[in-house]
Amino acid sequence: MVEQRFSTEYGLFSSTEKLLSIYGAIAKESLVFKFQKKERVIPPPNNISISPNLYRFYDCRDYDCSRCCWKIRDWNIFTPNQYSKLKSGDKADMINPVTTQINSKEQTFYVEDNRKETCKHLIIKHNLCNIHETNPIHCALPLIKFKRTKQSEGGVLTHITREIYTRNRYMKCPVSFEEFDERGMKKTLWILGRVQETSEELGIPTSIKEIISAVRDCRTGRIY
Repeated sequence: MVEQRFSTEYGLFSSTEKLLSIYGAIAKESLVFKFQKKERVIPPPNNISISPNLYRFYDCRDYDCSRCCWKIRDWNIFTPNQYSKLKSGDKADMINPVTTQINSKEQTFYVEDNRKETCKHLIIKHNLCNIHETNPIHCALPLIKFKRTKQSEGGVLTHITREIYTRNRYMKCPVSFEEFDERGMKKTLWILGRVQETSEELGIPTSIKEIISAVRDCRTGRIY
């Protein structure tokens, strides 16, 4: 019996919105984007905090698992710099570039549709991503979350943590978090560094430098 893919299907707009909400969760000012005749405004957080759970570790490759890669039905979205780092063979099936406005500036994304078929960058035989070092940010981050919650005193708090998503439970994700060590710190800083790189490319002012500094010091609680 062929295992079914995850039921939720993300269109191009919702996939773009999901990606930009990552930056919006740590933005220093409202993030406004317009795409496909729609507009979204993501207010900046009033506070950012780091959960102790961020300092635990996993690596999907340790579990010989690629369930997220072939079960989730959405679009891969690459910035121009990310796209330029892909090998020519990895670009073959991408559709034409699409443009959006972010904070009134036109930005280009390179996208590919994974709703009807497995992500073509997955080497199914070996359960490995062929572009792991340059994959889209929404692939790189899980299971790191930038969770936005309303505060009782008003405003928005972004809570940075590492945990299983509800959809991962449905997909029977095998991850078991391990003690945070040098390897975990290196991988976490690498992922956050990629968020910094792409947010700067897109011209989105964020608090990622402050977050990286706090993580280097293994701080928890509010960083501002």
